[in-house]
Amino acid sequence: ALADLQVPAKVAKDEAVQLRVAVTNAGLRRGEAFVRADIHDRVASRTRPARQMKAHARVTLDPGERKVVTLAIPHAELALVA
Repeated sequence: ALADLQVPAKVAKDEAVQLRVAVTNAGLRRGEAFVRADIHDRVASRTRPARQMKAHARVTLDPGERKVVTLAIPHAELALVA
């Protein structure tokens, strides 16, 4: 289960965007979660894919365990190079 997504309202020009989300294993067995951050540019001047994965993490959780995962998207990954 994913909960408590935190996205900064503003980020300085050359800083990475830091996303945080709590991941909980709601199952009865130890398992892995693959957490990913996708972007979509609604106002791009060029055609881009509907979704682009820009960050990911794999986390192993015991039953009932909860971890906060931080994903960083570098500024350059958000730029549109023509």
